[in-house]
Amino acid sequence: MKSLEDIVDRSRKITIEYGSADKKLSLKSEIAEMGEDEMYIYIPIHKGKYFLMNKLKKLKMIYVNSKKNVYSITGKIDGMFKVDGIPCYKIIDIEEKMKVQRRNFFRFPLLIDGEAVVEEALESLVVKDLSAGGLCGIIKKTVDVGSEISVMLPMGSRMLNLQSEVLSCNLMKDSLYKHLIRLKFIDITDSERKIILNRLFEEQRKMKRKGLESRMG
Repeated sequence: MKSLEDIVDRSRKITIEYGSADKKLSLKSEIAEMGEDEMYIYIPIHKGKYFLMNKLKKLKMIYVNSKKNVYSITGKIDGMFKVDGIPCYKIIDIEEKMKVQRRNFFRFPLLIDGEAVVEEALESLVVKDLSAGGLCGIIKKTVDVGSEISVMLPMGSRMLNLQSEVLSCNLMKDSLYKHLIRLKFIDITDSERKIILNRLFEEQRKMKRKGLESRMG
């Protein structure tokens, strides 16, 4: 089993998955300091305030290193301390340091009129194809690769609000203002992923039925 020092490199961002399966928060934090079997993480900010958790609370955290390898890390809060004057949680009893295999999701052509929040402004986003892991679409505003934006996707009676990382954003040919953007969903919950997959399977069944009807008609 690898130690923390074998896993953590220059990337210090870490995500805390807090709550139950039905109601889970994804809290952004950073690693302040670490040893072989313990680490200090900055107390996350949620809705403008420090998000306080009980001592001995067991946490599940997701860490992605600079090579995009994904690890699940489980540990226990051993109190609050300060590192360089900034409040942190000390995490001990780190039990898991397993690499999470990235899943490949099938991508399906599907036109959806969505929206994206870019630099606190609401922008129209036309989805061209969608998967449970991300999307490809058209947006007017140029967005920096590697930045994070929120996207809103209508799924029947539900509106999904998904935090996303920009993988690419390129000006389309013969256009002065349309950009083809590729996004990867970040911290998507199992229930949100299930909603997307159900929609994709439904559209796939419709396409198959139409093809069968055209051959028989």
